[in-house]
Amino acid sequence: EQMPLALHLIILLKLSLCSVSLALYYKYSSGLKRSDLLFTTAYALCAYTVSYCWCTLWLDAVLLLPLIALGLRRIRDGEKPWLYLFSLSLGILSNYYMGFILCAFSVLYFLYLLACVSGKERGLLWRRCGSFALSSLAAGGLSACILLPVLLSQSDSKKIPFRNLFTEYTYSTSLRVLEMLFPGREAQYDSWVKYVLLAALLSVLLLAAVLFLLFRSRRIPEKGKMALFFLCAGLLLVYGEVFENREFFLHKLLVGFTNYDEMFDGLPGIYSGLLTIPLAIHYFQSPGIRSREKTAAALFLAMLLISFRFYIPNIMWHVFTVNNCFGYRYSFVFSFFVLCLAKEAMDQLAFQ
Repeated sequence: EQMPLALHLIILLKLSLCSVSLALYYKYSSGLKRSDLLFTTAYALCAYTVSYCWCTLWLDAVLLLPLIALGLRRIRDGEKPWLYLFSLSLGILSNYYMGFILCAFSVLYFLYLLACVSGKERGLLWRRCGSFALSSLAAGGLSACILLPVLLSQSDSKKIPFRNLFTEYTYSTSLRVLEMLFPGREAQYDSWVKYVLLAALLSVLLLAAVLFLLFRSRRIPEKGKMALFFLCAGLLLVYGEVFENREFFLHKLLVGFTNYDEMFDGLPGIYSGLLTIPLAIHYFQSPGIRSREKTAAALFLAMLLISFRFYIPNIMWHVFTVNNCFGYRYSFVFSFFVLCLAKEAMDQLAFQ
């Protein structure tokens, strides 16, 4: 009879610990002030946690994410990897599925941290990369008692292979390109699909190379780089509107989930407070933050937004499988990162 009360107490406890874990991240990374309670509370009560709080196993990943990020910062700074190792292994043991998302986040976030390092400190990066790799393998080894039975049980499952999904997606997208170029005659050019795919791949690689060179160029002012970044992001969103039959999602920054059905077949839950968005935007305008850090943060955000908008990157976050419901189970990563940017922007405003 007391089970509902016990469940509510467990949920409240985990939400409180989510706030505490982000406070620990703030304290040991850049310092903790009273005003930072706005962001720690926003993290505990973001759209993701409020909507999925009944799935208590998923809250463990939200709770451990700041600790994993803090452990990665310590590895980047040359400290011991124990916090990262045990936090990641605990996340995998709690739930192997969310553990995969935490592993994907760890790789991307560590690359983000390395991109923030200035040229004078790059001499020690190889040793720190080795520490990160060994710690990740050790975390997987500590959780092998869960991972090995899961791998054995999943080998005979009926999930659609990622290779088939990718082939079907690229083929259908290429036919759309042909249909736009040759309306009503796309069936005659099925043999051209491989050439369209090759051209698309080369175009993407060329665009990535041009962006890389432009961002590294010292002749382009910082505002020009940010304008270029947002222009490319806009072009990607336009591409998504043409070739991806998916609803636009940025309005979810201003509002959380609105109804029960949207949890099963809706947009990502990325709301984390109205104050967060202007502060995160101000992060890219603050003169006290280095250009290298802004560029790395912009690329990390772009990667998350692309994952929300496009089919294949979204599947890659979900263990390379299609979900029956809850299509964006990694969206708490976005809330965490945006709140970190907002906190840094608030610190800069206080300093000024």
